Amino acid sequence: MKREEFNQMPQLVIEFLQYMEVIKNKSSLTIIEYASDLRTFFRYMKIIRGLVPKDVPFDEIDISDIDLAFIKKITLNDAYDFLSYCRNDRDNSANTRSRKVSSIRAFFKFLDVQKAVLDDNPMRDLDTPKIKKALPKYLTLEQSLDLLKNIDGKFKERDYCIITLFLNCGLRLSELVSLNYNDIR
Repeated sequence: MKREEFNQMPQLVIEFLQYMEVIKNKSSLTIIEYASDLRTFFRYMKIIRGLVPKDVPFDEIDISDIDLAFIKKITLNDAYDFLSYCRNDRDNSANTRSRKVSSIRAFFKFLDVQKAVLDDNPMRDLDTPKIKKALPKYLTLEQSLDLLKNIDGKFKERDYCIITLFLNCGLRLSELVSLNYNDIR
């Protein structure tokens, strides 16, 4: 989605995107993802409500006419149906579906708290899909020794020290970068 397409969004979504950008200081990429997720969600909602002719391609469904009355009729079950559609028909990963949940929840929270136009926020209890945590990848002893043997260049000693800290202490890059000379005892 491009920012130029924001004017094709419902007015409440435009206000939400402006709020997230200006007040919450979200990045431009995050704003575009919110817009894309909400556009997909509302297109799906129009389909299941029978408001779109069957011959209209999904990517051409107009959502600019969605208003508060339409939004107030959306239920938690509708959101779960949408997530099922994203998984089964769009082949979205758990991470992608999780981001869509965050977008939907943030939008409904905006309507509930900032705009105070909802009697009840139906997405308050919308659960996020479980995301599998990947196990950390590690080097064998032989791979580690080979890595240390192949360090070369102008800053060989510094690089050797950095790699040794990574290998022996399991530091994250941010932890390594924040180390000061005085921290070494």
